[in-house]
Amino acid sequence: MGKEIFGTLRKILYVLLLAFSVISATAGTVSAAEVIVYGLINFGGENLDATYDQPSVGLNDKISSIKVMSGTWRFYEYPNYGGRYWDLGPGEYSSVGSAGIPDNLISSFKQI
Repeated sequence: MGKEIFGTLRKILYVLLLAFSVISATAGTVSAAEVIVYGLINFGGENLDATYDQPSVGLNDKISSIKVMSGTWRFYEYPNYGGRYWDLGPGEYSSVGSAGIPDNLISSFKQI
């Protein structure tokens, strides 16, 4: 009887450990980062609100202002994360030029 209880408890603990491992692994991949890019300075014009990487932005070479709501984002000169890049943390950048990024140059970006 004692061996059966021990065996059952061992199986239950194994299943709980496995479930905890899966939950822990997936929790680390959830992203709470958010960025909004705008086609005009002072947050005007067409915009894109993103919570995940953008290898090719619909506003390609048209981004003039950025709001980083959370996380740190890397903005690239070319699609597919190519060329020069600039990192921005949370804040409002009413003109990308104020952040050292040439106007209308960003073609892709991703969370880092």
